[in-house]
Amino acid sequence: MTSGDTGLMMNQILRASIIGLRGLETLQAGNFTAEIQGIFDTSFNLVTPQRLLIGVLARLNRGPTSLIVDGLQHWLPKVAEGMRAIRKDSCLLIPAAGLAISFKEAAVWSGQLRLTATPADPAKALIHLQDTCGRMGRYNDEPGLGQLLPNVFDYFQGIKEEQLHTIAQYALPHLRALQGGMQRMLSLSRRRPEFQATALTSLASPLIGLGPGLTPSGDDVLTGLMATMYLVATHWGWQRGVIRAINHSLAAAVEGRTTIVSENQLRYAARGEVAEAVLEVVLAALQARDDLEEKVAALLQVGASSGGDLLLGICLGFRLLAWSTVR
Repeated sequence: MTSGDTGLMMNQILRASIIGLRGLETLQAGNFTAEIQGIFDTSFNLVTPQRLLIGVLARLNRGPTSLIVDGLQHWLPKVAEGMRAIRKDSCLLIPAAGLAISFKEAAVWSGQLRLTATPADPAKALIHLQDTCGRMGRYNDEPGLGQLLPNVFDYFQGIKEEQLHTIAQYALPHLRALQGGMQRMLSLSRRRPEFQATALTSLASPLIGLGPGLTPSGDDVLTGLMATMYLVATHWGWQRGVIRAINHSLAAAVEGRTTIVSENQLRYAARGEVAEAVLEVVLAALQARDDLEEKVAALLQVGASSGGDLLLGICLGFRLLAWSTVR
């Protein structure tokens, strides 16, 4: 079978139905050869020479770098770690697998946070999020840092540290320190926030790359925290310049210190660009919607520990911004 876009022989040409905006930007930058790094049950990752990521998925899981491909599941067993993927015109070619993926007609997912109602005031949104998380049961067995969820609304007080997993024990004092540093910054003058934000990078540093996997727990918490602060501050119209300075400093500190997947995730989260499951929780909490519990439950299904870690970051972000607006 010949691809009309490439003129090369491929065993199969698949069509991408959806592409994230940042993934599209990467693919439109010109022809390049990427490497397959990370193969899963329903997806694989492509890494470009510029360390940019494209997540190729067989099922609907929209995000900034997602490329959702119809019929991919059948071809995944033919894809192997280290294979080359060639971007040529409007196709991705994986010659060793005999596979071409056309993104020419893919719909673009921008990941914009679209409000369907007026945002709730900070205190109401925070209480709604706290009540919802409290109703959803026990988090003692949550892997990663999700074990700390019951205490995030009380500034991590009242925790029996001997009952925590090792990773949560290590992260706890650093989360407290980061929280305190952000509270101080949010209470200071708005003058030259970029200089104040730089000091936060040393507080966040122990969390970067903390934990196993392609998106370690510490990175997922920072992802949820940065995205929530950016999105909520934008819609509440509060501390936007300070939040952007904080996020810029945190995102700049991660390069070369964690996985390529996490580097990309954190870079986009600093601008409020995250996977749809995270956006849905932030949006439902921001509007104090009745379906928040459903959205939280869906987020907790993400990855082995990522869902709980992301939720911890979201809760911490709401807590910090609500504190700063009522103090």
